[in-house]
Amino acid sequence: MHQAINYPQILRAIGQALEYLEVDTFRLICEGNNYLVQELSQGAEREIAPHASDTHASSSARFPDLLFTPADIARLENEGRARRRQPEGLPQPDSLANLLRAAGSYILDDNSCLIEMTKRDDHCLEIRCKEESGEARTERMEISDLYLIFVRMYLKRADRSRRVESQPEVA
Repeated sequence: MHQAINYPQILRAIGQALEYLEVDTFRLICEGNNYLVQELSQGAEREIAPHASDTHASSSARFPDLLFTPADIARLENEGRARRRQPEGLPQPDSLANLLRAAGSYILDDNSCLIEMTKRDDHCLEIRCKEESGEARTERMEISDLYLIFVRMYLKRADRSRRVESQPEVA
């Protein structure tokens, strides 16, 4: 059996970076401990260019490929953790970061290894994993299914917090 990889944490951190860029579609490829994100685009009105004066109209903006190393992911996770400490109410279950976190939880619970993930629209993620048997499989997960996974994760964590809070203090 392979070593358990914390896909929820890794994918949430990558999702936070993609949210910052307002990315709508992408292809994420797992390459060892690195994650390559390709085919990034957003439904913006202008293309991203090296200099602001070099922009021109387009129906969607394209980004260069992004490579996330373990150091990048750790930095993004620390930045995200600092933002999450600021009480702003409930988390947004439909945010890209939380949808990717839910997909990561699904992969982890399934004891699979992520090979590739693709988001082409607002309806589903296509996830390609390698099972413990070594066989690869591709699965389309509806965003509504990922939402439900996230809600279960949130409720489980909230229940765990309540149990810790209700523990009597030991003097």
